[in-house]
Amino acid sequence: VVMLIETFGWRGAYLAIAGVLACGLLPLVGVVYRESPFDLGQFPDGACARRHEASGNVNLIGLTLPQARAERSFWILLFATAAWALIGTGYVFHLEAIFETHGLGKSTSTRAMTCLAIAMGAAQLIGGVSADRFQLRWLLVAAFGLIAASGVMLAMGVAEILIPSFAVYGIGQGLMSIVAATGWARFFGRAHLGKIRGMSLTAAIAGSSLGPLMMAVSADYLGGFGPALWCFAGLAGGIAVASFWATPPRGEL
Repeated sequence: VVMLIETFGWRGAYLAIAGVLACGLLPLVGVVYRESPFDLGQFPDGACARRHEASGNVNLIGLTLPQARAERSFWILLFATAAWALIGTGYVFHLEAIFETHGLGKSTSTRAMTCLAIAMGAAQLIGGVSADRFQLRWLLVAAFGLIAASGVMLAMGVAEILIPSFAVYGIGQGLMSIVAATGWARFFGRAHLGKIRGMSLTAAIAGSSLGPLMMAVSADYLGGFGPALWCFAGLAGGIAVASFWATPPRGEL
């Protein structure tokens, strides 16, 4: 994206992205996309789900939204989703400004985003395999432990560890994306998943609007990004501890 902006300007970059979406993604959606695995005679969790289909397992029937709200794990996942969005948008929206405070230019901040993306992609591959072998709460603990560590590293204000800080955050974000994709369905089932995920999306949007604001207020009125970054680190650390109690209502598949 930076290359497109530098070559064609921001308007040209938007047109190029629109062209890629229109010519690349839309045909795939029209030809390949299907609404549900059941339309193809498939089960999301393979033969394991087929065996449990008639057993009345909560993960296959599903709790209603009011029932889910009565569970401790619902609120832990909800606050984790909001905090994940809050911290991530705070980091990314102010990425260049964070590096500029240390006298580093756009090329360095671009490398940080590249490292974040590579780390996130690798963590998603590892997390996808781990999600089938470990309880999701351990992935959640690991994700927010890493996010908290990245906040501490950034708040320390050492230029040499800025890029590693974003790489650490990328690993945490990759693991959290696996939890966000699988946790709600595993914990509360699929029958009412739309309403449950709708509430989690609302929390994520609220968090994503607050994160950049907190960073801006910290930079303008509190002498730099440090106070906001320490706040992010403390919030992530608290959720990492709370995640030890993020257990499914009646046991996990």
